[in-house]
Amino acid sequence: MPMSVADDLIQALGHHLMKNPKLMDTPWEQYVLVVIQTDAEKSAWGMYFDGSGNYYPATPKGFDLHDRLEEVRLVMKKPGEPAWVSCLIQITRAIGKITAQFEYNNPDRWKVTPENLNQMVEQVRPKDTG
Repeated sequence: MPMSVADDLIQALGHHLMKNPKLMDTPWEQYVLVVIQTDAEKSAWGMYFDGSGNYYPATPKGFDLHDRLEEVRLVMKKPGEPAWVSCLIQITRAIGKITAQFEYNNPDRWKVTPENLNQMVEQVRPKDTG
């Protein structure tokens, strides 16, 4: 399938993420979602940044996140090549920008743990502020 199908699916996912109840009544500026999506593991970790740059956990709950991401994964997969194993989605509210990066080899590239929390927050924080 053409990449525009994947782009459309990512945009739709981004709009759905912005309807996260944790974000609805919150003055967030940026949102980040880290996803690991392999045959062995499906996990997600989300957070938003306020206008002061502080971050707060905001992992989406109760919707078909991994099903939607699997659809993106399958659309993007090229014959004879591996599918991506990790995804970083970044949303900048002021300009309505949704970007996604994909990792094909290391599912732990953006994995957030208690040991690397501060480092990963800075690594995944969107650089554009609007």
